[in-house]
Amino acid sequence: MKIRKATQQDAPHIAKVHVDSWRSTYRNIVPDTYLEKLDYDHRTKLWERNMTYNSVFVAENNVGEIVGFSTGGKEREGKYEGYDGELYAIYIFEEYQGKGIGKLLVQPVAEELLQAGMSTMLVWVLEDNGAKYFYEALGGKKLGHAELEIDGEKLKETAYGWADLRRLVKRDKMNFKEFGTILFVEQYESCINFYKNVLQLKVIFEKENLVSFNVSDGYLMVERGGFSSENEKSRKQNPVVLRFDVNDLDEAVSTLEMHGVVFLNKRLEFDWGVIAVFLDPDGNRIELGQIKER
Repeated sequence: MKIRKATQQDAPHIAKVHVDSWRSTYRNIVPDTYLEKLDYDHRTKLWERNMTYNSVFVAENNVGEIVGFSTGGKEREGKYEGYDGELYAIYIFEEYQGKGIGKLLVQPVAEELLQAGMSTMLVWVLEDNGAKYFYEALGGKKLGHAELEIDGEKLKETAYGWADLRRLVKRDKMNFKEFGTILFVEQYESCINFYKNVLQLKVIFEKENLVSFNVSDGYLMVERGGFSSENEKSRKQNPVVLRFDVNDLDEAVSTLEMHGVVFLNKRLEFDWGVIAVFLDPDGNRIELGQIKER
């Protein structure tokens, strides 16, 4: 399922989702007289106009058909102090409901509100609409109720709020703190000396059978437990290559040679850049890389 920002050309498809989902979702809730009056052309013009003021996001299935949409912006009524953003609408074809698309459509609205400086959000939902359980599952808290009238019938709606949009955005996104590589070696002492004194990586911490080294924004953890090879290990033996990108490949090669490093190849050129290849004491392949300027 693809989520993207809508364009004016999407208005007729958004209108169809809007009308059809209203008729399926609000059957026996909203008066039939109102549902019968819903019109694709009128809704198309409505969404063409709405998209000039607010962002709309659509969900596309595998063949590019729009099956759902969402939109939001600044909170419109000011009834609940502290809530500055609002999820105006989220609708999905009935046959696509319950497949996680709703969560995907809430995310870009919440993200855009955060980018606009709004850290809270609320949404209004009809009390008899089962979608309220969806908002509760997303962490929405009941703020209160209101009454509205549709075609002469009074209906009750409930406001759900999120006091911290950052938590809502994080709920469906992995937020990795750090990335690291764990390298199991047999020649443990030699490898520790190599990474510490030859490559001059900064030690983060040491334990009895492992040492963690700082590598840019991540870490390389060298741990006892692998097997060594006098020659370069095959891809089957070790499918991972450690690559350290440098600004000047020739200078880096020269520096490591002064520390006794023997290179298998000092210069291999590719369309994206150039590398030099050497091994650690366990036979693990290491590369120095210099990326071409784009």
